[in-house]
Amino acid sequence: MKELLTLIANSLLIWGVYYAFLPGMIFGSIGDWMEANLPNWLNKPVFSCTLCMSSVWGVGYWTLEYEWYYYPVYVVILCGLNGWIKSQVEK
Repeated sequence: MKELLTLIANSLLIWGVYYAFLPGMIFGSIGDWMEANLPNWLNKPVFSCTLCMSSVWGVGYWTLEYEWYYYPVYVVILCGLNGWIKSQVEK
């Protein structure tokens, strides 16, 4: 149960950061500056791609008290959850 709650909280964190960086939102001007001045490979995992953000923002993993080698599995599951949410939002 702890794992599921951590995944959901982590996903909500990622979506919150993503929406906060959209134009007109609280960090929108910072996001605009970053997109204009930093490479895409850096912007995507930080704020502009909810799937890519799983790798950077997958910090919820550390609350699960697993060994470090489970982290890639957690990130893939988190990415899948975000992909499913994205598909539902886009309908």
